[in-house]
Amino acid sequence: MKRIDDLLQDHRLLESIDNLERTTKYMRQIGDVGMILQTALDKIGQQEAESVTPSSGGYGYVPLEMSELFELMFLLEEVLSDDADYKHADLPHRPLKFVEVGCGIGRNVHLLSCTNRFHLEKVDGFDIVEDYINIGHKHFGADLSLFVDDCMTFDYSGYDVIYFYRPLQDERLEMRFEDYLVSSMKSGAYIVGCFNAKLEKSRRLIRKDDGGRIWKRV
Repeated sequence: MKRIDDLLQDHRLLESIDNLERTTKYMRQIGDVGMILQTALDKIGQQEAESVTPSSGGYGYVPLEMSELFELMFLLEEVLSDDADYKHADLPHRPLKFVEVGCGIGRNVHLLSCTNRFHLEKVDGFDIVEDYINIGHKHFGADLSLFVDDCMTFDYSGYDVIYFYRPLQDERLEMRFEDYLVSSMKSGAYIVGCFNAKLEKSRRLIRKDDGGRIWKRV
C-alpha cells in the first residue's frame, strides 16, 4: 500500500511540475506579446512627435512604458476599492473622470479610452504643444478627447484622477505646477504623479502607496 501511495504522490508531483512548466511557457509568451504590442504602439506617430520642438521647460516626446502605465492603474484600482468615498454597489469603485497632464500625442488616453477595465466614465488628455495634439488626432482619431491647454492654468476641479509623468524639466516650474495642481483640484480627488518634485511635502495630500506615486487630496 505504501508503494502505491508513493507512486501516486510521484504522479501528482510530475503532474504539478508539468502544469508549472506549461504555465511558465504561457506567461513568457504573454510577456513577448506585450513587448511586441509595446513596440508597435510606440512607433505610431513616433517620427512626427520626435520632430516637434517641445515647449519651454517641457520634455520632448518620451512614451511611458505601457506596462508601467497599467501597473499604476491596477494599483490605483486597489487603493480606490478601499476608499469609502469611491464606494460602488457593483464595481470595485465608482466610475471616474480622468485627465492626463502633458499627454503628448495621447497614446495613454487612447489606451484607456479603448477599455472599460478601469471604470473610467471620462478620459481626457491635454498638452501645451499643439503639434502633439494634432498628431494624436491624426493617428488615434479626431473623436479622442485631446486638447491644447496649459498645466499652469488648467481647471482640475472636475476630475477624480489627475495623472502626470513629470511634464516639466525645470525643477522650479515643476514645483509651481504641482503647487497649482494641489490648490485647484477638488478635495477627495487623486493624483497619480510619477517623478514628482514636492508632493511628499504637501500637507494637503495623503500618500496612498509605498512608492509615492498615488496621492489623495484632503
